[in-house]
Formats: sequence, structure tokens, C-alpha cells
Amino acid sequence: MSRAAPPHADGRFLVFAGVIILAFAIFLIVGVIMGVTMTGGLGGWNMQDHMAGMMGRAGNSPQTPVANSQPEVSVEIRDFEYFPRDLTVDAGAKVTWTNRDSAPHTATAKGSWDTGVLKEGQSGTLTFDKPGVYDYICAIHPSMQAKLTVR
Repeated sequence: MSRAAPPHADGRFLVFAGVIILAFAIFLIVGVIMGVTMTGGLGGWNMQDHMAGMMGRAGNSPQTPVANSQPEVSVEIRDFEYFPRDLTVDAGAKVTWTNRDSAPHTATAKGSWDTGVLKEGQSGTLTFDKPGVYDYICAIHPSMQAKLTVR
């Protein structure tokens, strides 16, 4: 009477177990990387701040309109807001938007001008030669709204 060999005797069981362990390890590593990135660890952007901007909780702090006759003017993007939110400049002024948030942002006047996507620490500069009133938003977080007046 011959005895049947155990299921792992021919190596198929070991290969199957190895594949399962490898798949689990890859899944675990990807999950950790995504978790660290979304919580702002290791230089990633913060998912909670990003969602606050997406859900319309941007632009709530009180601000005073700013009129600036300098040839170069800065707008800071932080906490899902533009600072200043209401800016007046002279024709020919260069306006630079600098993103201080961990989430990417834009300054976009529909059909008119766009800084492109600005990641944390990046800036975009545009020159405004034509007088007018430009309402603009962040194309990624539309609840972020501001106004630029060129006189």
C-alpha cells in the first residue's frame, strides 16, 4: 500500500504560498506609501486641507482690499485663500502668485489668463497691460475666489 505524498511535496504549495505572501507585501507597502502621502508626512500634501478646499471652506477669513501702484506685486496662496483676495494694480504691473499650501493651486480667470498649476513653493508671474476687472479662481479648488482690478 502506497501512501500519497503530502500536498507540499512537489513544490506547488510553496510557490502558491510565496505568491500570496508577495502580493500581501506589495499591498501593504503601497498602502503605507499612500497613507503617508495623504496625511502630509514626508513632504506630501495634506488630504484634510485639500478636502477642506474642495468642500467650499476656503476664503473665509476677513481681508481688506489692497491697491498697489508698484510695478511688481505679490499674491500669496495659503490656507486655501489668496492674500490679498481683492487687489488693484496699475496697467503694466507684474503680479506673482506664490503657493504656500501643501496642495497644488492655480490662479485662473476663465477665458483670460492662468498661472498653471503651482505646487508648494512654486510661483507664477503674469503681466497685466489691459485695464479691467478679473474675477479668478483656483481651477482645482473653485471655492477659492479672488478679484484683480487693473486700472
